[in-house]
Amino acid sequence: MFWNYLKVAYRNLLRHPLYAAINVVGLGIAIAFCLLAFLYVRHEWTYDAFHENADRIYRVYLEDTRGPTITGAPSLLAPTLAEAVPEVRYVRMANELGFVQYRGERIAENIKVVDPEIFEVFSFPLLKGDPNTALLDPQSVVITERIAEKYFPAEDPMGKTFSIQVGDGRDWWVRELTVTGLVGPVPRNSSIRFDVLLRLDVVLNEPRWKHRFLNTYFLLPDFVSIQEFERRMEALATVWRTSRYWKTAKLQHLKDIHLYSKGIEFQPAGNPVYSYILACIAMLVLVVASVNYTNLSVGKSFSRAREVGLRKVAGGLRTQLATQFLTESVLLTLVALGLGLALAELFMPGFNSLTRNEFSISELMDSTAPVFLVILLLVVGIVSGSYPALIASRFLPADALKGPMRMERLGRIRRVLVVFQVSISILLVGCTTVVGRQLNLMTTKPLGFSPKNVFIVRNMDKLHDEGVAGAYQEAAHSYHAVLKTTRTGHAFSNLVQGFANVKSNGTVLSDVQILDGDLGLLETLDIQLKSGRAFEREGDARTSVLVNETLAEQLGWQAPLGKTLQLGSGRRKYNVIGVVRDFYFHSVHRSVKPAVITLSPRSRRTRMLLVRVRPDDRAGTVRFLKETWEEMAPGEVFHASFLEDDIDRQYREERRWFRIAGYATFFAVFIACLGAFGLTSLNVARRTKEIGIRKVLGAPTSRIVSLLTREYVILVGIATLIASPVAYVAAERWLQNFVYRVDPGIGTFLLGGLLTLLVVLLAVSLQVARAARANPVDALRYE
Repeated sequence: MFWNYLKVAYRNLLRHPLYAAINVVGLGIAIAFCLLAFLYVRHEWTYDAFHENADRIYRVYLEDTRGPTITGAPSLLAPTLAEAVPEVRYVRMANELGFVQYRGERIAENIKVVDPEIFEVFSFPLLKGDPNTALLDPQSVVITERIAEKYFPAEDPMGKTFSIQVGDGRDWWVRELTVTGLVGPVPRNSSIRFDVLLRLDVVLNEPRWKHRFLNTYFLLPDFVSIQEFERRMEALATVWRTSRYWKTAKLQHLKDIHLYSKGIEFQPAGNPVYSYILACIAMLVLVVASVNYTNLSVGKSFSRAREVGLRKVAGGLRTQLATQFLTESVLLTLVALGLGLALAELFMPGFNSLTRNEFSISELMDSTAPVFLVILLLVVGIVSGSYPALIASRFLPADALKGPMRMERLGRIRRVLVVFQVSISILLVGCTTVVGRQLNLMTTKPLGFSPKNVFIVRNMDKLHDEGVAGAYQEAAHSYHAVLKTTRTGHAFSNLVQGFANVKSNGTVLSDVQILDGDLGLLETLDIQLKSGRAFEREGDARTSVLVNETLAEQLGWQAPLGKTLQLGSGRRKYNVIGVVRDFYFHSVHRSVKPAVITLSPRSRRTRMLLVRVRPDDRAGTVRFLKETWEEMAPGEVFHASFLEDDIDRQYREERRWFRIAGYATFFAVFIACLGAFGLTSLNVARRTKEIGIRKVLGAPTSRIVSLLTREYVILVGIATLIASPVAYVAAERWLQNFVYRVDPGIGTFLLGGLLTLLVVLLAVSLQVARAARANPVDALRYE
């Protein structure tokens, strides 16, 4: 019986190739979207889940009374707690600027200094070496396969030695180490990444490590609760607290680090909202395609009424007829699944570029993906085919055998499905438009300074001493294409942030942005002075500051010039000598903060060099700065970029999701147009004689086109009225995340409905016009 169902289903698909093609293409596109979304969402939601003890590993972070938090803890916290709770194991680690020196080469690598128990707590794939002893010897080092292939190609790296240098430019820790462990590829969805592992305790006694904050992870036994352990950490506060601002220590689950670190890390690695958005977009596109199939199948089922009648007369049961139609639906979905896999492979490079990942179609063949594919196949096939199967199996044999059946009684349901489908398309069009407008607002909003053609050399503190740093700045300033230079402590992006409390006449402002700079800061960045004067001499460093408009306003200063203030816990009072126009230290996701500009010439706090260059010689200037750096700081990494590029990267997420939403909107509207085209074909075929009669009676082609498309105009209008309020609410909720935001306005969504109407009408009108221009004689003898 089952093979009979398959044969009949196969024959019916071949008998109606146009409708089969429309359904396969629509479902194939939607399935491709779902497969790509599945790869991304699974990747995001399974971060760090590959560790055997992932459910019991927690990271320490410190809450700060001033607002921000610190992801880390003083080095003494973990050992002290381990003494109090012996069953607890811990690992401390820190990212270090370091180099591998081998056969005369000195190359920067991703080096982590860690406690030797790292392989007891975490499940990184150790291919060679004993996890219990790999870092037991102070002279040992563990490397990844990538490092082994890079430095010891075609050799066994175990027992090999090379020099490791770890330091901050002035104080280097250097030692010859022996490879005692080889780690396989670390999964991409790991929040901890490294190339080289060193023992932490061999460098912990170095002076610069005395008050070092380290990323600290605890592996808690089952019988120790998080709340109890946090209480013990608080009880030991006198051991680890080194600042009166740090309120308490908290624990964060390892699996939550990637997605749920907002408010904990300054730049969280992930955001769960984006996973939900992508999953919802994929589901919406799939719903549009499924509605397409349902609508077309219902319409086409009436052309098979005689088949159903004959089967019933021959003794066919209703359940058998329903099974026949469901088999056809699942078979067609299986074909669409094959097309979806091919499209997913085709779209994969672009999708990887958008999401900054390295997915491959082979990942759909691992342990969990086949289950998802089978569920997707059955759900789409059964859900899409259930209603057509129910309708067709209810036909009465007498009605089905006496001639073509009328569809008027199902017209209402068909129209509801069309309205539902078009509503989703309008929803996507409207929301994508709002995202684009918001992105345009953020990227074009004046920043209060001019970032164009400003080059940043970020690591001036690696030039070993201030004399070398000063010489480098003078050399940069002497180049013919350099207009101005300045030193500063801030990158004018989300990468660096400095803040402090400001006191003035008993009033205290917290979280005030502090910008350290030298005499040329305002000129180099073109920051506008509202009143007063800029820094004119190095003596201003001890007596004077500049403030922005927001700080003066929040302190209630009507005449800021001459006012005094104190920074942080210091007792020195500074005179306000000038007020600058408000400018952004970071992206426009946040409002302008109160700010103080201090003069710190030739200070380690001003570790960045800003160079304004002529636009006609940007490449030559960068080349000169790099060559000069390599002469003055051999072996040091030249860490530099253009400021405008750094600022542009701050809106990378919005730009990325705007493109994804744009692609989804295009395909949703495209699938809706396919459905409208197919339904119009059925409608035209059913009314062929009517069209012929109207032509004979003198009806113009435009009149016939208007008659057959009028219904779609009404349905799209109803869909616009339904979708616009929903899209408006969704856009409003998304815009709540922004301080500066566009007004979505209901007109945006009405315009989206108009655009959708025009596209749908274009697809429908082409089909109707072709029928209207046909020879009436052919139409009148149509059967």
